[in-house]
Amino acid sequence: ATTERIRATLASGSAERALLRALWALSRGAVRTGATVDVAALPPGLGGVALAGTLDALQRAALLLWERPAAGLRLADRGAPLDAWPVDWDAIDARRRIAQRRLAAMIRYAEARVCRRRVLLEYFGDDPEGGRCGGCDRCT
Repeated sequence: ATTERIRATLASGSAERALLRALWALSRGAVRTGATVDVAALPPGLGGVALAGTLDALQRAALLLWERPAAGLRLADRGAPLDAWPVDWDAIDARRRIAQRRLAAMIRYAEARVCRRRVLLEYFGDDPEGGRCGGCDRCT
């Protein structure tokens, strides 16, 4: 965000504003175009367990974009073209397939006309004994 927008949005002595100022200083101004910042180098009180929540709040307010790589954090350039962002299509496809399998299992459970205990046991790979449990809504 622009300096003017930050001043208009955040209170003068706020922790969020101090964090933005520290990120600017650590990156030597490169936060505007995207920079990797070592969170351990943040001044005391600005890092720690609340850092992700504060960054999330700043992102929701559209004051910055951030992502967490393997270590540290990366402030992203909002104006970068889409091809600047690497996309792991195989991982996305794998997550989609898993989500579809889970949804199908939920639908099978909801539409089951047999013992629901049996459906659950089969889903988790157990071999249900007997035909009816006598306790679920299908067996009672």
